[in-house]
Amino acid sequence: MTCPKCGREHTATARQVYERTVALPLGLNPMLLAPPPAPVDPATVAVPASRPPTGRKSIVLFVVGGLMAGSGLLELLVGSVAGDQTYQGGWEAGPLLRLVLGLCLVASGYWNHRSRRWPVAGPVEQHVHLHNRAVYTRRTQVWEHAQVCLDCPGVFFAAGALRPDFPASPLIELGQFPVMVATMADRAYAGAR
Repeated sequence: MTCPKCGREHTATARQVYERTVALPLGLNPMLLAPPPAPVDPATVAVPASRPPTGRKSIVLFVVGGLMAGSGLLELLVGSVAGDQTYQGGWEAGPLLRLVLGLCLVASGYWNHRSRRWPVAGPVEQHVHLHNRAVYTRRTQVWEHAQVCLDCPGVFFAAGALRPDFPASPLIELGQFPVMVATMADRAYAGAR
């Protein structure tokens, strides 16, 4: 392949330069020609072992239930007022009912807190992962066809390297190479979505 800038045939593929299988001129940093990063597989992502934070609903249930149970218990412990047996029973039933209702609210808050789960990857996330895998595959194919001129620091794509009707590219600066790989992949495989 001949360089579009200097016209020499002292070139190598981006893979050869990145893996250092050819003699590199001084000043050529092979890390600038790194392959596209692979997408992260959702199955390999570690899910935190802890539970999600307590929601507002659980907090409200804990607080209201605790206050009701506490006030009912306090009123039961303080004692009763003077009066006949029926009045005394009614006076003790109110705090007892408040205590039971408060404990039920606390239990409901605990149940609500325990039922919270971390979101699991659904069909949308799987579709996004498959799309990212396809984009990665196309970018890697473009990266494989990139030619590096070893005389003048730059990268180019020969005519027909990506598709038979694809034109040759001008010399690209090494710093612009990752952006150019993404752009060329989008243009070369625009119909392969």
